[in-house]
Parts: sequence; C-alpha cells; structure tokens
Amino acid sequence: MTYQCTMTDLLVGQLKQSAIDVWMREQGWRLYGDHYENGSRGSVAKVTRPNTDGSGGGDWSADALSTLFGRVDRDEFFIAQFDAVRRTIDEIVAPWLALPSPASIAPLVEECRQTTRRLSGAARIEDGEVTGGGELTVHVSLVSQNLTAMSGTLIASLKAKFLGQLARAIGGMHAISVVRGIDVAAQQALWAEAQTAFEDILVTARTALDAIAHGRGPEWNDALQAAAWVAKGAGIFATGGVSAALEVGGIAIDVLSATAAPSPSPEVKAPTSYAGAIASLRSELSRLSDRIESEERLVARNAARNVTQITQDRTSYDLSQPAVYDLEPAMVLNASLLEEIYAVYMPEIATELDAVAGGVPISSALRRAVARDATIGLGAHGPSDNVAELTQLLYNLLRDLAWEVRSGARNLELAIASIEERDAQVAEELRRIVKRIDAGSPYAPWG
Repeated sequence: MTYQCTMTDLLVGQLKQSAIDVWMREQGWRLYGDHYENGSRGSVAKVTRPNTDGSGGGDWSADALSTLFGRVDRDEFFIAQFDAVRRTIDEIVAPWLALPSPASIAPLVEECRQTTRRLSGAARIEDGEVTGGGELTVHVSLVSQNLTAMSGTLIASLKAKFLGQLARAIGGMHAISVVRGIDVAAQQALWAEAQTAFEDILVTARTALDAIAHGRGPEWNDALQAAAWVAKGAGIFATGGVSAALEVGGIAIDVLSATAAPSPSPEVKAPTSYAGAIASLRSELSRLSDRIESEERLVARNAARNVTQITQDRTSYDLSQPAVYDLEPAMVLNASLLEEIYAVYMPEIATELDAVAGGVPISSALRRAVARDATIGLGAHGPSDNVAELTQLLYNLLRDLAWEVRSGARNLELAIASIEERDAQVAEELRRIVKRIDAGSPYAPWG
C-alpha cells in the first residue's frame, strides 16, 4: 500500500525545516541553500539542512583549517538537536493530525435529509387536499378525501381527532428532523473550517519562522477569522431539493442559525525567536480549540433545548385516539370508503412511519465521525451525545405514531363492524382495543 502524503504532512514538514533554520541562526549559523555555515578566523564549518519534509540534515563537515584548530566531527550533536526540534513540533501538532473529516459526516447529513424529505408535506392539509411530500402525504390525502365524502359523529371524530392530529404530529416530527439535520450538517461545516484554520496556522507559523531565519522583521497573521462556522450547516442541509423551512406553526422548535463570536484574546505578538515562535504556535492552536468548543456548544445547546421544549409540548408530536363509540342514527357512511381507510391507507401510513424510523438512527455513526483528540473542542465526541438524544426522541415518536395509527385502523374497523352487525363479541373486542389504546403504546418517547 502506497502512503499518500497529505497537505498537512507537507506543511508540518516545512514547519520543522523552518524551525530548525531559526534554531541554527540562534546558534550562530547562517543558511546558504542546502546547508548552514559558521566561520571564524578563516575557517568554515558546514551542517546540512533538513529536507523540505523536515527529515534529515545535521551532517557536519569542516575545511582543513577547521580541523587544524581541533574541531572534531559534530554530526551526533546536530542530529540530536534537529531531532529535538522535530519532536517539539510533533508534540504540538499531534492532537490535530486526525481531525474529523467533513466527507465522513456528509453521508449522515444525507440520511437526515432523506428522513426530512419523507416527512415533508404531510403536515399541509388545505380544503381536504395535501400537497408535496412522499408516501405519507399520498395516503394522508386519500384518508382525507374518503372522509370528506361521509358524515356523522364517527366521521367527525376521525376528522378532528385522528386526521388533524396525525397531520400535526407528522409536521412536528418533520420539524424535529429539520433541526436534527441542521445540527449534524453544522458539524460538517465546522470541521471543514477547522481543518482550513489549522493549515492556515501552520503556514502562519512557518512564515514567521522564515522571517526570523532570514533576518526580516517579525511577522504573525491571525489565521482565525470571525466567520459563522456552524451556521453554514443550514445551507448544507437545505441543498438537494430539501427545504429547511418548517411546515407547521406554533411549535416550540429552535433552528440553529447563529454562531458564537471567537473567544476574546489579546492579539498574538509576532515572535522574534525560536522559543517565541513555538509559544505563538501553541497559543494559536489553543485559540482554535476554544473556537471549536464555542461553536460545538451552540450545537449541543440547540439539541438539548429542543429536547426539553419538545418534551414539554407533547401535543404537537403525539396522537390521542378517539374512542369512536358515540354514534348517531343520521349519518352518511360508505363501507367501501371506510374499508379503504382502515384496511389500506392507515396500515400504509403506519408502515411508512416505521420505515422512516428505521432510517433515523445515526447516533453511533455520528459519534465515530466527529471523534478527535479529547483536548480539542468540546471533547472526544463533541456534541454528538446531545444530537443522539434528539435522534432517539424522533425515533421513538415515529415508532409510537406508527403503533397509534395501526391501533386506530383496528379501532375503526371494529367500530364499523359494531355499527353494521351489533355483534356482542365484536363490541367486546372493540372495548378491549380501546382499553389497550388508553394504556398506551409500548414505546415511551417521553421517558
């Protein structure tokens, strides 16, 4: 397997070479192309310079006059000193060499996008018509059309308590999926910016060292800009034909849209020595870590706040089944239309909800995708645990709603059988199914 040298590898190697250049200058040596020279009383000694990847160098040689004055081979000394400089650079950059890859997070963003797409549209019902969305929208629309052709207390109950609640619940879950998707995409945007910032800091440090090595004035450019990193996640998530707009109003949902200001810190003083440049490099990487932490806290707080608000506003995401016992003599019922509802459309809605739920769990994959050294940002896994809590809540709500719809289909079927046959056994089974509905589903989205 051939090793592919990355841009970071190249920058770190160049940084080592420049750091050794400065160290040698401070020892009285001057750089000449591929070597350093140190002369006195007409004698000249040379030491080879490291390669552009930071490796090698340290071979000492001297002319005859230097030998005459008793100078001995010093290869071992310079090689050891060069290795010490290289180890210092390695120790500083080591935590930053395995940052989360935006490319690894991108498939998880796409999974979130597909969940949102499948839930989209099912919340909009106007004049009995539902527009947009996928399978859920189609079948909710067909239920609405069939109910429009009938009347009576049973039908009114289904319209008000089931159909209206179903649309609101799916709309609420769509809103949750939007928030979850943006929170995941925010981390993709964050790590793209963080990788660029890290590389910019390496370039800045090398430029400062080169200025010292060549006797120019001190230099240091602030590589951390005040761009809104995590807020770019909304743009990432909304691509691919999926709108991030929420389709239902009056629900307590906060969409991540703001960014934290960079951590206030004094301007980095341009270094004038090897030790100063090393200190500035450490300081800038520390500032970058602080910046990542402040951005990740926005994601963590957004996910946690939405979990709290959703839990406090259960009616926007849950379904309460009608008992469909109250019947009246004057009603317009169509057996075939009702059978389509409880035997076809409602089971299809439940099946689609289960299928959507099956595509929700990304928590463990996200935790792996954003893993990094524990000293960077919010910790080894960033805000992934907070997003996982929101993800689990969405999963449980979808499974619970699927259970409610299936139970509602059976409830409706038995109610119709009770109307038509007045069969005592059917009526008893109806009472049992209503009792089971009252007891609730086996899923517990509210803990």
